Parts: sequence; C-alpha cells; structure tokens
Amino acid sequence: MEVRTGTFHFFNKSYGKTLIKRNKKHHIETNKQANYKAKFDVSWVDSCTYELSNKEIIRGPESLQSKPGYIVKVNILWIEGDSMKVKTTSNMSDLEVETLIKIGK
Repeated sequence: MEVRTGTFHFFNKSYGKTLIKRNKKHHIETNKQANYKAKFDVSWVDSCTYELSNKEIIRGPESLQSKPGYIVKVNILWIEGDSMKVKTTSNMSDLEVETLIKIGK
C-alpha cells in the first residue's frame, strides 16, 4: 500500500479529526475544530520512516510554531487494510506517541 503520498486522517478526543495531505515534498495537517493548519517539509529516511521539518503555521495560534531545527520523526509500525499505526517522536522531547491513522479520506 502506498503511504508516501495521499490523504490520511486520525481522530483525537480533544480535537476531533485531523486531515493529512501529503505529496512528495510536503505534509499538510488541517484540523477544522481546532482552527489549525500547518505545513511541513517531508523527507523519507527509509520505507517505514519519514521526518517532518520546517513547520509553517498557516492557520492557528503562533504558539504552535516550532523552534528552528525541530524535527518530527514518524515510524510506521504496521499497515493493515485502510489503517496504519505510527510512533511519533521529536528531537525536542522524549515524548513518544502512537497513533492509528486511516488511509484515505
């Protein structure tokens, strides 16, 4: 299954649905409930790992803007049917978050 590009989404109890649109160069996240939209550069490390950098807040509070050099690393743990589970880490925190992402709208 192709997951390098396409449309994806996930749900969070606090913020509802976040839509992800990813092409070869950019990863864009939009959450209407939180009035948030951000654009990242995307680069693939290997077939199961990609990094998001150069975060640009398109809509939402400036407090969500990250510091220069901030990199989010996403490791795909598994893909099954129309879902994938990912583990997200960053170079600015020890926090690790696992998220179930739906492939497609």
